[in-house]
Amino acid sequence: MKDLGSELKQPIASWKVSPFWHAARIREYPQLTADAQCDVAIIGGGIVGVSAALKISSENSKVMLFERGKIAEGSSGFSAGVISLATTVDLRIIETQFGREMAAALYKRLSDAVENTLSQVRQYMDTDALQKGTSIYAAAKEKHLPILSAEQEIRTEYGMPTKLRSKDQLPAWLNAFHGALLLENERGVNPVRLLESIAKTANDKGCEIFENTEISAFEHKQDGEGYFLLKSGNYTIKARHLLIATGVHGKRWSQKKSLERLLVPVRGDIIVTAPSPDVARIVKDEGAIAMWDTYQMLYVYMRYLPDGRILAGGADSPGTGEPLLKSAKDENIKRLHAVIARRHNFPIPPVDYAWQASFSLPADGLPLLKQVEHGVNNLVIASTDGLPSGMLLGEVIADIMAGRKNDLMPMLEERRKRSLEARLLSLMPDVPVLRNFALKLVFTGMRLKDILC
Repeated sequence: MKDLGSELKQPIASWKVSPFWHAARIREYPQLTADAQCDVAIIGGGIVGVSAALKISSENSKVMLFERGKIAEGSSGFSAGVISLATTVDLRIIETQFGREMAAALYKRLSDAVENTLSQVRQYMDTDALQKGTSIYAAAKEKHLPILSAEQEIRTEYGMPTKLRSKDQLPAWLNAFHGALLLENERGVNPVRLLESIAKTANDKGCEIFENTEISAFEHKQDGEGYFLLKSGNYTIKARHLLIATGVHGKRWSQKKSLERLLVPVRGDIIVTAPSPDVARIVKDEGAIAMWDTYQMLYVYMRYLPDGRILAGGADSPGTGEPLLKSAKDENIKRLHAVIARRHNFPIPPVDYAWQASFSLPADGLPLLKQVEHGVNNLVIASTDGLPSGMLLGEVIADIMAGRKNDLMPMLEERRKRSLEARLLSLMPDVPVLRNFALKLVFTGMRLKDILC
């Protein structure tokens, strides 16, 4: 990780996840040192990979997970750690696209996946690692209030505890918003600790985990019932089924290309402030966990931490890059800090940590799966944005590998009914320079829409 932030707090040199979330590891896992065989091979140690490993291992299948670095070193470990049942895209939009029955099923399965996962890993979570309370979805402009009203109506019908607040009913410490939805029963977590806890629980159930083990190639063999043959250095792994959940920095397998055409690579800055007694008070007295607004591209999300810090990010740009420490003097970091200051009615402390990270966002905001059947052998490629969606995909993938029907597949699979944005993205040229240029134009247009609409 390149060091541009020497005046800020730094991570342990060997640790590549975000500097703030680092904690003592629950367990180190070995590198692959021999040929192996399993029922299900998983490539990738992010939220999708470890969640699938936990669920499949719980069903007495022999699972092996291969991570080219360490568990949680990818996009999942850089996240804000918000475990919200609010999806990336509003429920009203999902209902319009797929119907009320499917939208309600998505919410139910998302809720169940979160509860099932947290109940299984609680023994490895520190007492201060899980935060409970309320998230705030705020209207950045007065003309955005109908968005909140429509969302509140649908959430109430689904039994989701939600409160609509007008501008004069907002908490006194918030500034520059015109109303908000208060989403109750939300959670925040140390994302590195969460992923390590899921991985350790899967390991306890028999999943073999290998770190610093990059899968360089794989192919499907037709011998007998068939199998996948994976290559890592001088060793091979034979697996009946294969999951690829490598995230934005994974190898560009040819089987992933059609899925990647539906993903938007995004690069964003994240900051963590020094502790503030004002923030600690609103967390303790009002149970605030997180806040985000109704902008599309100018939005900023915030996480309020129990020790009084604010973690914030947003206003992302297209493209990817390796994890990068940043300086508090960086113009984007100063701009992000200024946005936070404008939105609160108390002094915002200086930045303690700053870094840049990348992730892939499905164009229509929903988790994305591609299933390729080779006889009785399943190849699944998965991508999503957000910890809860990753937990959900883990359960859906387990159904696929076991040959069970899953009612959510019509809205998760690659061939699903696509939004206009996803259809346009799929038509963009598969040439990095041209695609990045087109994405920059799209992002610029969305920013202008945020300003003008």
